[in-house]
Amino acid sequence: MDKDEEIFSGHNGKTPASLAVKPTKPRACIPLVTPYQKDFTTELCFCRSCDIVLFTAPDASLLNRLLNKLYTKVVLPSRTLAETYTRLLSSHSVFSTGDSVLDTILSGGLFTGDHVEVCGPQGIRTLFCHRVAAHLLKNDSHASVLYVDSACNFRPELFVEHFGCSSDLLKRVQVLHTHQLSQLLRFLDHLQQGKLRSQKETDSGASTSASSLWPRLIIIDSMSELVNPLLLCNEDLVCVLGLLNHVGITLRSVATHQRLVVLTTNDFANGEPALGKMWTGSPHVRLLINENSTSLINAQTVTVLKSVREIKF
Repeated sequence: MDKDEEIFSGHNGKTPASLAVKPTKPRACIPLVTPYQKDFTTELCFCRSCDIVLFTAPDASLLNRLLNKLYTKVVLPSRTLAETYTRLLSSHSVFSTGDSVLDTILSGGLFTGDHVEVCGPQGIRTLFCHRVAAHLLKNDSHASVLYVDSACNFRPELFVEHFGCSSDLLKRVQVLHTHQLSQLLRFLDHLQQGKLRSQKETDSGASTSASSLWPRLIIIDSMSELVNPLLLCNEDLVCVLGLLNHVGITLRSVATHQRLVVLTTNDFANGEPALGKMWTGSPHVRLLINENSTSLINAQTVTVLKSVREIKF
């Protein structure tokens, strides 16, 4: 029995029937770092039927030394708590919701890197989203807003009539109309990979337009309008729930890596948010707007259902 066959042998020296395959000649050999080439040889041997990778090494201690060398090159260095906190402050920011009392409750306002969900009646939660966007545009000249409108709720006249936004501020609002969850996912993938950023950098428009500024706020109004058609028409519930989970992970990833706030709206029925338990854990912050509000949102009509930070009363 040759060396390759010994690897497949059992305790009795016989080859199990399930692995009774004579290995072929190694099709690939990976050279190691120069200092280890004389003492260590690693070959990738592929079986014809099961593609099992075999590693042969004369001395296990050499393998451990090699792994230690590799780990020192690829493992990130440790940081102290002070260094981590300083990095957090330099890479994140907080902007107001437009209500000082609500900002105090939320420990300052909306944090970049967070996914915030607003539940409640459709008209009131849409008004809340418009208010947050208008306040950001008026207080940050370098910010733009991306509004994903899936329920035809976007009302540009609110920015002018209720929040006093000028036409120059409206140029920094980009509206995306979509009624399919797959289209939203494709857009988020482009955003996450930075493809939209490269397109904006080559844009020949004015520097204050939405097409030339990276968004600081993404509003999706509403998530339930995108998911409900799939739940009603698609019989494969597991597939829909898996897709919804993927959307939640993507939203959190985009908010974290692109340093922006994702603000989504959702229905609220039977004492809990819509879209089920699969979606419950996705947002970092969840707000409930009460039905007794018929005007602009104030602190008395907003209930914090969930927050990853300390709530101040």
